[in-house]
Amino acid sequence: MPDGKTWFGRWAGDVTLPFFSDLVSRGSDEGERGREVAVEEFRRPTVAVTYARVARVIETDLGNELVLLDPETQQMYSLNETGRCIWRALPASGEGPLIDALVAAYDVSREAAEADMRRILAELLDAGLIEVRGDAAGG
Repeated sequence: MPDGKTWFGRWAGDVTLPFFSDLVSRGSDEGERGREVAVEEFRRPTVAVTYARVARVIETDLGNELVLLDPETQQMYSLNETGRCIWRALPASGEGPLIDALVAAYDVSREAAEADMRRILAELLDAGLIEVRGDAAGG
């Protein structure tokens, strides 16, 4: 699976600035480059939910990355292959289909796919690019 060093970033002109240091600077001592999203903040729902793209988000596929524009906030985001795989699998009923998509695309263990899926969903949710439909009381 791609290493995630720039799977998700905020754009500023022609330069992609890392926005989510959890995946961008995994294991490094670099300074904070944006709001860190702890994996613990993304809690497993206790009931059936659907993860869905927010309708207002506009996407453009540039080949090696998927660019998302939120016209409401006027922010642009860049997803690498792993982020794009999750984005393309939406909407999804629960986590299973998203984990399955990563396992199929990258031939990784379910545990590794689940860990990456959780980080990606947490960051997409934090950015307001996806939503959870249904009763998502954490567990």
